[in-house]
Amino acid sequence: MVEVHSVDDIAKTLAFARDNKLSVTTAGVRHSMGGPVFRKGGVVLDKLGFNNIVLNEPSRSITVQPGPTWQEMQHHLPPPFAGRRKD
Repeated sequence: MVEVHSVDDIAKTLAFARDNKLSVTTAGVRHSMGGPVFRKGGVVLDKLGFNNIVLNEPSRSITVQPGPTWQEMQHHLPPPFAGRRKD
């Protein structure tokens, strides 16, 4: 299992896996039944540390890396953005 925190971490891990003919899969909070994210003799990219969240208030948009949980995203948003959308 490799903890990734940047695009460079992912690129290096994928190059290593390719050079060593290893399968690759990703994992987050690993809540799935039966553990399908784990590969014997393979590499698991642990994406929990790849968790940057950027809020763009003027455009009412958010850019999220693949690591944050839904709860982390909700805690990151200020109240006007965490509530229901009003159009």
